Amino acid sequence: MSESLTVRQVSNQMQFQTTTDHGLTAGSAICWNNEIRFISAAQDTVTVSLHAPFSSKLVPGATLTPAITYRLGTSVPSLTLYDYWDPVSAVQRIITGAGVDSFALSVNGDVHEFAFRGPAADIVDSSNFTIGTAGLLQFPAEPALGNFDYSIVPGHLGQAWIGNSGAQLLTLTGASIQLKNHLDTRHREFGATLPRALSAGMRQVITNFAVLAQSDADSLALYQASRARTVLPAMLQLGQAQGQLMGIYMPAVMPEVPRYNDSDARLQWEFHSCQAQGNVNDELYIAFA
Repeated sequence: MSESLTVRQVSNQMQFQTTTDHGLTAGSAICWNNEIRFISAAQDTVTVSLHAPFSSKLVPGATLTPAITYRLGTSVPSLTLYDYWDPVSAVQRIITGAGVDSFALSVNGDVHEFAFRGPAADIVDSSNFTIGTAGLLQFPAEPALGNFDYSIVPGHLGQAWIGNSGAQLLTLTGASIQLKNHLDTRHREFGATLPRALSAGMRQVITNFAVLAQSDADSLALYQASRARTVLPAMLQLGQAQGQLMGIYMPAVMPEVPRYNDSDARLQWEFHSCQAQGNVNDELYIAFA
């Protein structure tokens, strides 16, 4: 999680210095004026570069608010999913040893959707529970509900940035990002009825996106990058108000040559199966602010 920082000097709208040690690294997210951005490089302890400029002009004295950044890891941890129902006497369930094999995000002008899929070790229910199952002495009761804000998050509003021009992409009609961990479970070992562990394979991060075809310089540069097999940074901001912001950043995406879709009134370029590149767990960053 980044801390609140104060801008000391602005070299340009994509590079600035802070008054104190920023503690940021490449991929860290920061937030300012209801926008979220990612650090593309940290030159020193007080100087950083952004992957894209803020919409409003960054000025000395501006306060950057904290953001929480999630990075990819080498190992895939397991988790337990709880499935509670009313009334209390109904069958309650626990899914133990679950792992995320694939994560998919899709956005368009109407809604944003998230999907998780993966294997699990076992399913435990309250009607067949016995002491010692899943290491439990008793079936856990449903936790008390806490305070929750049920206001609607305007998730369909956001921003898209693809390329090195520093210009916001305003013609995006849809996009999807899928992360595949290619999990394998240790379930074929003699003497074991349940999987013993999760093992991650070669990770893939694939993105698809469609834009309205235009003849401006940024659109032509995007097409030319696909022909030249040039990697580009890509970022999506979901939401438009602090406290309701989510950012997805891929530092190096190799766009495929687009397909032409002329089924509607305006021509669309559809970029399919674009691979996100990376070295050590740096293909994808997700942040909230």
